[in-house]
Amino acid sequence: MASNIIWRGHALRMAVGITALVLLMAGGAGAAKSINDNATGGDCTSIGTWNITSKTCTLTTDLSETIQIDSDGITLSGNGHTITGSNTGNGIYLSGRNGVTIMNTNIRNFSYGIYLYNSSNSTLDGNNASNNRDGIYLYSSRNNTLSGNNASSNLYHGIYLYYSGNSTLINNIMSWNTYNFGLSGSSESDIDNSIDMSNLVDGNPIYYVKNTNNTVFDSSANAGAFYCVSCVNVTLKDMNLNKNGNGVFFWNTTRSTIQNVTASDMEDSIVLYYSSNNTLTGNTASKGIGIYLYSSSNNTLSGNNVLNNGYYGIYVQYSSNNTLSSNNAWNDWEGIYLLDSSNNTIINNSMYWNTYNFGLSGSSESDFDNSIDMSNLVDGKPIYYVKDAKNTIFDSSANAGTFYCVSCVNVTIKDMNLSKNGYGVSFWNTTGSTIQNVNASNNGDGIFLGSSSNSTLSGNTASYDGISISGNHALDNGVGIYLYSSSNSTLSGNNASNNDFGIYLYSSSNNTLSGNTASYNGNSGIAYGSKNTIFNNFFNNTNNAQIDGNNNWNTTKTPGTNIIGGSYLGGNFWGNPGCTGFSQTCTDANSDGICDSPYTLATDNIDYLPLANKSTTEIRGDVNRNGVLDTGDATLFLRYVVDLPIPAEYLPMLPTGDMNCNGRIDTGDATLVLRDIVGLDIPRCWE
Repeated sequence: MASNIIWRGHALRMAVGITALVLLMAGGAGAAKSINDNATGGDCTSIGTWNITSKTCTLTTDLSETIQIDSDGITLSGNGHTITGSNTGNGIYLSGRNGVTIMNTNIRNFSYGIYLYNSSNSTLDGNNASNNRDGIYLYSSRNNTLSGNNASSNLYHGIYLYYSGNSTLINNIMSWNTYNFGLSGSSESDIDNSIDMSNLVDGNPIYYVKNTNNTVFDSSANAGAFYCVSCVNVTLKDMNLNKNGNGVFFWNTTRSTIQNVTASDMEDSIVLYYSSNNTLTGNTASKGIGIYLYSSSNNTLSGNNVLNNGYYGIYVQYSSNNTLSSNNAWNDWEGIYLLDSSNNTIINNSMYWNTYNFGLSGSSESDFDNSIDMSNLVDGKPIYYVKDAKNTIFDSSANAGTFYCVSCVNVTIKDMNLSKNGYGVSFWNTTGSTIQNVNASNNGDGIFLGSSSNSTLSGNTASYDGISISGNHALDNGVGIYLYSSSNSTLSGNNASNNDFGIYLYSSSNNTLSGNTASYNGNSGIAYGSKNTIFNNFFNNTNNAQIDGNNNWNTTKTPGTNIIGGSYLGGNFWGNPGCTGFSQTCTDANSDGICDSPYTLATDNIDYLPLANKSTTEIRGDVNRNGVLDTGDATLFLRYVVDLPIPAEYLPMLPTGDMNCNGRIDTGDATLVLRDIVGLDIPRCWE
């Protein structure tokens, strides 16, 4: 989705990059030695000898400070000496410099051994950067030459080129790093480098092939990493590639094949940028992202195994008309994920034991125009990807693992257990439909509505005019219930607890939320939205609401049982886990269950009738409301947990039934009731 839309983890690498830049710009922990083009070479004479004619500083001692080069045309000769840090900052640092030479220096125990920022036409020759976080790191630096350097035993990268094109690498050795060599960029000029086979990663040559046609490379190449830039009809096969930023990297490469390649312990194992009409078959990829397609079309991925990746097994971003068939994505963070990608065909793929098995999101209608059939399995259950369905009911007999409804009308999704996917249920451009009694847990987002609004269904109640979401459980997700650009929807009787956000309303208005529970969410119970009507909900979070528009937070005071069992409907219950929330501490002089003063969330967002805590005569756990704890209460807990029907007079069961104060009804609550019945002590977390 667009960058300002919640989606777990997608900004992680950007955040890491920004953090790295901040660390780099911060310099070392101690005072830096500055080398300048002046009579003394800045601080040069305090650490070595200065030749003003050649602008060369030659070290005569080992150091424990950063050396910062602050003039163009400087040569720093380490003369075999060592600069040792304290595992932070930079060993040698230049920013905005031109024509600098750094040679014959040992740099160790810094965050970054040698770091060039926005610096060009410089030479790094014969240096040894070891035991740093990153050995040699170029950031937005062009036209530089790296020759004869040894970057080994660094925590992350040996040598990394970040948006640093037209680099020349010769005779560099990278070994025993987590990732020996890597680069990234977004344009042809970032990738237009000269890197020959004299550069070794764990003793194997880097292949950096440009403009090559009609060629086969196989195991006899003994490659350590393989880059193909603007190639046509090239085949890579039968290779074992380990411990680099990329195993195989295609840029603007077409009609080529990657076959039977094992790429392990990579940041991104097999990557296609701006590449089309390629075939990837029988490959095994592990560690970071297994297979990554970026702005790449008409590719075929079949029979690949993407296993144990910390990010995605297969990640398809801004890419169209690709076919993914018979791939296995196991034990990844996300098995297969499509972002802003259209007209892709997904067939017979198996996703097991991933944190999130399958996900698809986008920001336009075309992003959801994909063909995904039920042959795709998530933990053994079929993906339902339904388009243009009308007047249809899907229930537990579908045995769905995750459910997508695109451009549907009057569809009902009910009685399902959906877990461990990007979304439990995802509606896009869907109207007049119902999501009922769905248990969506441990997903990225439990229930998602995107651009789903304004149904007009003659003769139906208002709850079906738009989307009705009722009686669902959305637990342990990134977002429990997520509305994106959606309006005229009704959310009632849902439990959105133990998520990052409970209920998230992004650019969504004119929705009605009542009878919902949002508790123990890490960020907030409810977030954003405007012109929505929100009343008779139970909010019990450290931060209950994030506000960016004006909403109506109560209805008129009306006789009727409210969400905490009081006698009047009005506003919402505003608590927190520490029992010091507004509704938990407010004055209710006439005992009508409504606080005597309004609750101000933010300017123009006021709950004028906030609910007050019920009388202390209420018995926690007494969900059958007979005044005592008994086996009837425990039976109701267990029926609820296994999704057996509960008589309406016993609903809602929260918060009364939350014996263990975790925001849900579970077997722990039943156990505590049974312990109390037989006279055993129990913790009373609600007191």
